Amino acid sequence: SVRVDGGQVTSVRERVARLEAEVEATGPATLVWTRTFFPAWRATVDGAPAPIVTVGGHLVGVPLAAGAHRVVVWWPATPLLLGCALFVLGVLATAALARAQ
Repeated sequence: SVRVDGGQVTSVRERVARLEAEVEATGPATLVWTRTFFPAWRATVDGAPAPIVTVGGHLVGVPLAAGAHRVVVWWPATPLLLGCALFVLGVLATAALARAQ
């Protein structure tokens, strides 16, 4: 779910690792997305890179100025793909070593 502390969300498109939201902030506000914060998350506000902060110690937050904004938050696929590739290589190496014995 998505909420804005200090405003309202006017539209949301949410997937597992991506959020697109239109927001009306009445003053300085924070968009809060109920996903666990990790440093790999990235965000843009109105197309410009934006910082991500933790909210409540573990949720993804994006600070906003007053006004209407388009916020996009996503998890880049590169770390995930690299992790999967290393996992597959590890499994293959283990199988090759087990076969050699």
